[in-house]
Amino acid sequence: MGASSSVQQESFAPIKEHYELKKSEGFSDEDLLAHMKGYIAENFPTLVHLYEPSPCVVAGPSGVGKGTIIERLLAKYPQYFGFSVSHTTRGPRPGEVDGQHYNFVTVEAFEEAVGKGEFIEHAKVHTNYYGTSFAAVEKVTVGFLCFVCLI
Repeated sequence: MGASSSVQQESFAPIKEHYELKKSEGFSDEDLLAHMKGYIAENFPTLVHLYEPSPCVVAGPSGVGKGTIIERLLAKYPQYFGFSVSHTTRGPRPGEVDGQHYNFVTVEAFEEAVGKGEFIEHAKVHTNYYGTSFAAVEKVTVGFLCFVCLI
């Protein structure tokens, strides 16, 4: 197992060296990410899938700490994670901001969007609808290696 691990590390050495060189040249995180995607696609096409955005879904019952986990990921790795803002038909709670905590919409607007197939997932919980739209996920995957979706 040790030899296999060593081979894997050596195969990434040119990528790491190129990354360090470009980082030392003062690239911003956003520009560096875009540059490295192109560099890897051109020179290591079999590795491209490693740098494509992938969903990271954080799910669980109310109160188990989903929000805390997401807050910590976003704070520690803002260049790698984004957050897709879900839709709901319930009213905002004190301190909640439309478009930041949820996209607050009417029942009619939500049902219309469901009818148009605009949601990846949705559910009615008690008397309110909740759901994750394709548009919300698409918005946050641009430029990130991973996005988190709170359901």
